[in-house]
Amino acid sequence: MKVLLVDDNEPRVEILKAWMLELGVAKENILTADNTTSARSLITRNYFDVLLLDVVLPKRHKEQARWLHGIELLDYVASSARAKKPEKIIGITAHTNDISAFRDKFENHCLSVIEIKDNTGDWRSRLSSAFNYTRSSKIARAHAQNDLAAITVHGIRTFGQWQERLKRIVHAEADFIKFHTYKYGYFAVFFFAIPYFQNKEVSKLQRALLRLFETQPNKRFIVFGHSFGTFLIAKALARISASGTVLNIKAIVLSGSVLKSDYDWGFLDNHPDLTLINECGNGDGILCLSEAFIPMTGMAGRTGFYGLNSDSFINRYYCGGHSLYFNGDDFMRQNWLPLFSDAPTISNSHQRPDPNLLSFVFEQTANYIGRFGLIAAIAIGALAMTFR
Repeated sequence: MKVLLVDDNEPRVEILKAWMLELGVAKENILTADNTTSARSLITRNYFDVLLLDVVLPKRHKEQARWLHGIELLDYVASSARAKKPEKIIGITAHTNDISAFRDKFENHCLSVIEIKDNTGDWRSRLSSAFNYTRSSKIARAHAQNDLAAITVHGIRTFGQWQERLKRIVHAEADFIKFHTYKYGYFAVFFFAIPYFQNKEVSKLQRALLRLFETQPNKRFIVFGHSFGTFLIAKALARISASGTVLNIKAIVLSGSVLKSDYDWGFLDNHPDLTLINECGNGDGILCLSEAFIPMTGMAGRTGFYGLNSDSFINRYYCGGHSLYFNGDDFMRQNWLPLFSDAPTISNSHQRPDPNLLSFVFEQTANYIGRFGLIAAIAIGALAMTFR
């Protein structure tokens, strides 16, 4: 969801920005302007889902604020072919009594005018209802156009509780989205380290996905995977694509991926409309052990995949460990729920600090151990105790 906040009241701007971040709007999707000239320029260049507009604004920076300037901006949005019209416009004011003289004119363009005096009051619930409705509307349109569904695949040594939590988050906004939750049980690290068992699990997922694609040809899927689940997804989809089957997939979302950073995603060239998002944690030390001691695996969920980032191939970086994505529901709500919209704005993230020398040495050591195939039983035992 993309929001334009037009307000020259700096304290209120900070309150509203903090509230939107809590609601799950990505920081980079919140744009601000303190005058109508700047706002007009932004509306000409960008599409916004929500326009939050102070009812009394200056025309230019630091000029006198007047209600006529707000009306002029609303007239421009309504009548100009150049304006990218927001889906919802909400007026905000410090005191609704102050706008009695021109309220009707303002509300001709706005759904409502909400009084926001400070950090208290019922404005939060009223704005939340408006924002949630807009988000649900975008998801509903996407479903109508593409008949979306989701596929989730968990990691080893877990039963994938996050899969049900993600389903609840999405169904709270759109309960018509069908979820296909793939389970393969509690997979021991010992078997994870043996290529034969890796391939066996890949084949099982391959067959399950093929059945899904063949029986639901009109569906478009978003695929989510964590840890070893990302390995299964990548290998299974590569095999399916090689067989000539069309991957009717909107997006693949990998988190804590055990794939190698130089994994060949060449098969995605045949699917230009597919978006790959790789979520990475800078403190995911478990992936270094995977890179060093588990054949065919790596630490792409820590370092990212090598190559160019683009609108359809994105590495996103965060501070945290192997399961940072599931510490509460905020991460999934903010970063994964918007993917179900008809035209999602996929944000980049580079929250991690620059790597230090110790981190560099740790990663390079894991890389060289893995490259030369030095498998240590004691390390596999340690991995078995910590891999979650």
